[in-house]
Amino acid sequence: MENIATICSTNSKCRTVRRVAAIRIAVWCLAFLCAVVATVPANASVEDAVKAAFLYNFAKLTTWPSGSGPITVGVIGSSSAGDMISAVCNGKNAAGRTLVVKHISSSEARSYQVVFICAPGGASSAAAARGAAVLTVGESPGFAGSGGCIGFVLESGRVRFEINKANVRKAHLELDGKLLNLGKIVG
Repeated sequence: MENIATICSTNSKCRTVRRVAAIRIAVWCLAFLCAVVATVPANASVEDAVKAAFLYNFAKLTTWPSGSGPITVGVIGSSSAGDMISAVCNGKNAAGRTLVVKHISSSEARSYQVVFICAPGGASSAAAARGAAVLTVGESPGFAGSGGCIGFVLESGRVRFEINKANVRKAHLELDGKLLNLGKIVG
């Protein structure tokens, strides 16, 4: 009997289903981004709004070992993206849980479920959360490859993200397959 993965990889119907699912995710992200952009101050950058929309979706598509109560999001450092995340995500509903966003120090990282690191030396801030069920997200170059779970990158003027599956596993988290299909796997 053939392996299901082998059948699906050669079956055009499975490829079509995957393509339709990817299109649905893209349309959903675009709709959310349009809603986000409508609520953003006029002087904010589109790049920051995209990062905020992505972070919202990361929270929505991540499973933590203990999944009840609000999803706490800590922002370490100061940047326009961090401010945008606070403005856009705080109070939003993600998978039936409310996002609560606060600016924090590195020493508080282990107490939060998502930590966005916009401070220089992002890898050392990510290390402060190592071993805890914390999704670390950063915007410094090579963040995911140097200790973080998800790192934003700019490619051809567009915001993309890299995922380090090994770091996600070490944090005892599960990322939805939809998220894994959209990001670039770096570890």
